[in-house]
Amino acid sequence: MKVEEAMFPLILDAGAATVRLAELSNYVICTMPEPWTLVELHAGPPLQLIEAGNVELEHLREIAATVPEAAEAVVGFGGGSSLDTAKFISEANNLPLIQIPSIISVDAAFTPNYGYRDGRRVRYAGHLRPVEVIVDPRLARRAPPALNRAGGAAIAVFLICAIALDSLLHGLRDKIGGNLGRWMAWIGGLFLVLIIALSNYGLVFIEYREAYRSFAWNSAEMGQVVADYAGSFGSLDSAWVVAYPHWVDTRLVAINAGFPGHDYGIWPDQLVNTLSEPAPKLFLVKP
Repeated sequence: MKVEEAMFPLILDAGAATVRLAELSNYVICTMPEPWTLVELHAGPPLQLIEAGNVELEHLREIAATVPEAAEAVVGFGGGSSLDTAKFISEANNLPLIQIPSIISVDAAFTPNYGYRDGRRVRYAGHLRPVEVIVDPRLARRAPPALNRAGGAAIAVFLICAIALDSLLHGLRDKIGGNLGRWMAWIGGLFLVLIIALSNYGLVFIEYREAYRSFAWNSAEMGQVVADYAGSFGSLDSAWVVAYPHWVDTRLVAINAGFPGHDYGIWPDQLVNTLSEPAPKLFLVKP
């Protein structure tokens, strides 16, 4: 079994998106008009259709409060903004999440965090695992080609930035002239590289890390506790993680414990089912 299959059921099949949407009832879908028109005639009618696109934090909070109480699942269908909006709605309403990407240039269906706008800044929060991810190649082929090729634009961006930097430094060298001009060009280039490096370091290793730590539980440590327990006096089958909404993906705990494919989650009302298990037992509980 692949790691991603142990983390969430991954369905990769032509036509799978239409089939799954036809099976669903009492669901809320976050999408945009373009992808929705591709499946609307075949999908079961949603309780609520949320048009994605605006990922301002206040707007997300407002639409999350409008989700009907009868909703049983949230579906993200489309590109990055649709999938991230679905994550927010799922977390805010404690509903299962199903992700269906309609283009192949985004990875929001496979990442636990969602991005949102807080004023002029983009921030990341949340730690969600979908109950299903459906990748439909037939659907992706019907998307506008430009959306599927979006990742290739990064190559052109890098080239344009490199040409601009080269022109700037050569202009500085020629303007000053002589050895001083060459030294100034080198110093200017190193200074710009340093500023860019510091900016990216702060974004990746400080801001993103703090956001992740604020919303995620270290499943690796929990898995190590289970593994140590199984390696001393217990077993991998006699450990449970008492489920709590949006605390930890109990399947990841099993992967880190060396027991992929197992789910350690157990709801409080199911604890009585463990009475028949012989001792010892291990329960991981949210403090």
